[in-house]
Amino acid sequence: MREFSFPGGLIFITSGFLVFMMSSCKKFEGDIVFTIGKGQYACSPRLVQPTGNILEFEFYTHPSWKFDEEYTNGWSKLIGIGHMDHQQNSARIGWRAQGDSIRICGYFYRNGERIIMEMEKLAPGKWYRGSVIFFDSTFTITVNNQTIRLSGFEKRDHYIKNPYFGGTKPAPHTMYFYFRDAYSMKLW
Repeated sequence: MREFSFPGGLIFITSGFLVFMMSSCKKFEGDIVFTIGKGQYACSPRLVQPTGNILEFEFYTHPSWKFDEEYTNGWSKLIGIGHMDHQQNSARIGWRAQGDSIRICGYFYRNGERIIMEMEKLAPGKWYRGSVIFFDSTFTITVNNQTIRLSGFEKRDHYIKNPYFGGTKPAPHTMYFYFRDAYSMKLW
């Protein structure tokens, strides 16, 4: 039995319910690699497909994420889910280089308001588990067993939000984003 923890209680997925959910579960086969080229903000390729309200994956903190800290003090985005207008209703894992580590945050837009909740620092060159979940008007982000939650979001159709560099300055060099064991599923 697999257990998902949500605010307000627990949902247990039994083998009978799992059969029902498999029809709304999308497993991405193999590794997914995104690239943000030097001088670019957006990644290639771009996934613009609808997703469920659960996105789970492993990601690699690639050494190419390192750059001079003076270059930008903004948060880049790793991946997440949200409405088509991501600056209205979305939740993504944010990151920025700092010294020999990668700082991680929950990067949210709730009704047009940007909210950043810092999490932990990660080491470059390692695989980590992450998830972004929307349930009962609450986004939950988990990275490396650390979880944060933010409530007050509208229930809407969601889309995958791809890796994105900064916001004020483009990528100083080519950056690589590796994901594996990724899947998306819809609970409602």
